[in-house]
Amino acid sequence: MVMIRLAKIAVSAALAVFALIVAYDNVFDYNSNYPFVRHVLSMDTIFPDSVLRSRAIDSETMWRAAYALIIATEVSTGFLLALGAVVLLSRLRASAKIFNRAKLWAVAGLTLGFCLWFFGFVVIGGRSGRIAMCGSSMLSSFVVSQRTEGRKHEAPAAAGRGLRDLIAD
Repeated sequence: MVMIRLAKIAVSAALAVFALIVAYDNVFDYNSNYPFVRHVLSMDTIFPDSVLRSRAIDSETMWRAAYALIIATEVSTGFLLALGAVVLLSRLRASAKIFNRAKLWAVAGLTLGFCLWFFGFVVIGGRSGRIAMCGSSMLSSFVVSQRTEGRKHEAPAAAGRGLRDLIAD
């Protein structure tokens, strides 16, 4: 059980570092990703006669606001995950009930990060044809984080359970 808990802590901590480094890079090298955000929102790389261009955002104010929101979400994700890792580490040897309650901050960070990387980048950004698949690491982390402490650690296929059952709690 300690190994599974350590894995949850390690994943939360690693994703916290990732989110904070991405946010740092976007703040201190603002123009490295801002043009990308501008292109995605303006949809200037899809065919000009596409019906989808009706959703394009051609306002520099909106581009900058969206980029600021992305950066703020990355920072928030990183801090929530870091807090979650610290809280989980402090409850490493606690009962399953206490450890499960301590997942609050990590799950909040994973959820916020998943929403940004999946919804923001894949659903919104990907629909403009600019982004391939990203965010799968956040999904994997979410699944690991949601695995219940009290369950036997049997192979899902052997137990007749699927992914939905692994994240049921």
